Amino acid sequence: MRGGSSQQLLVYAYGPGVDRAKRAQDHPSEPAVEAQRSARVAMQRKKIAIVDDEESIRKVYSIILKRLGYEIDFLAGDGDECVRNVLELNSLPDLIIMDYRMPAMDGLEASALLLRHNPELRIIIASADDSIQPRVESMGMIFLQKPFYSAALSAAVGKAFSR
Repeated sequence: MRGGSSQQLLVYAYGPGVDRAKRAQDHPSEPAVEAQRSARVAMQRKKIAIVDDEESIRKVYSIILKRLGYEIDFLAGDGDECVRNVLELNSLPDLIIMDYRMPAMDGLEASALLLRHNPELRIIIASADDSIQPRVESMGMIFLQKPFYSAALSAAVGKAFSR
């Protein structure tokens, strides 16, 4: 990070169906910088699936994760599509980043099904609804509060891969 600052992407979610991304300047703390370094070292071309009902959010996550050196396994628009990809099409991502509120099947329902079939699966649930955090963590998943900077996404991914 030359010059002491870096461009970060702030991901906003303003309730169901009103998600958007906004560029912002961020000066990450030392722990955030260290988390990014750890994520880069740990990744070794890990495959990540992105599940969100907002196409623009899927694209933003994809751009960030590709820039960090990860491979995108698949993109899905809801939990049902994610479950089909993993259970029926035998896609096996190293990590799934999933929104909570989605049509057809929400992120917690999809996660419960996936974890029943593969308890070792790593899942990050991203949501503006922090009331689900205790449930997410009790299921062994990582909670990522929206809105967040790209450094927070990188740190959450690094944390998931360090488990």
